[in-house]
Amino acid sequence: MGLSSVPDLASLTVGDQADLDTVLAYIAAQPRRDYLAAAKASITGGGMLSVDSSFNIKWSQRFMLMGAGRGVTTSPIGYFQIDTPAAGVVITGVGGATNKTVVAAGVPLGLWDALYYILPLGASQASVPANFRVANYTSDFVVPDDWVLVAFRNSDASGTGGSNVYDEVFWCTGDHFTPWVLPALGGGWAPYGAPYSFQGFCKYNGMITMQGLVSGGTVAAGTLLWTMPAGFKPRTHQHFVVGTGTAPYTCILNVFSDGQVKTNVGVTAAWLGFDGVTYLPTA
Repeated sequence: MGLSSVPDLASLTVGDQADLDTVLAYIAAQPRRDYLAAAKASITGGGMLSVDSSFNIKWSQRFMLMGAGRGVTTSPIGYFQIDTPAAGVVITGVGGATNKTVVAAGVPLGLWDALYYILPLGASQASVPANFRVANYTSDFVVPDDWVLVAFRNSDASGTGGSNVYDEVFWCTGDHFTPWVLPALGGGWAPYGAPYSFQGFCKYNGMITMQGLVSGGTVAAGTLLWTMPAGFKPRTHQHFVVGTGTAPYTCILNVFSDGQVKTNVGVTAAWLGFDGVTYLPTA
């Protein structure tokens, strides 16, 4: 059971019982293969997906594998769930990956690490912390068919210290995004205090988005707030109407193709908001 490739029927010889047993085992394993293929294609949920600047990842609600089938040898309850493992859980590394200890912020992912979960086939639907694995590409390794990919860190051209702006996490649900980046602010502005903190910017599903409020600044038209790094610059000059805390309660925010983020008109305000600023970056 569990064969992952079609046996070489051409190599069979008359009366070769061993080869016949191999073919029969492959046929018998087909329902399992069908279930696993359907299960991997039906992952939903996860709630709030997050990745911090250290590439610790976590999800607020369970991932669900439901609707792929039900049976005593596959899913006795009809579904499986995958929860974020608790802090302190040690995840075994394979394929060259080191073991990872889960922290309060989530599961640490190194450069090119992939997080897998081994489906407890024929057992309870409950998430099993010991069934997580972290895989890498630096040693020979084949992923078994009952492993489900939860998330993968693409670290293309990562540069020194993993500081690559293209570093992002791809999730089993199809979402992919970078950590939030908090830029150094010019013009006398500073992140607004809680609960209206300034998140900065990130790349989410291919789009650049900004979020949060800043306060304390008085800027003239054309004052540079910060410069977006490579990979986050817009394809063309962008102009946005953003909120302020003083009449007329709006101002124009420019994001230029060279990455410069500037106010278009002078602003003296209790705060300046960036919510709703979204654009397509350069390739």
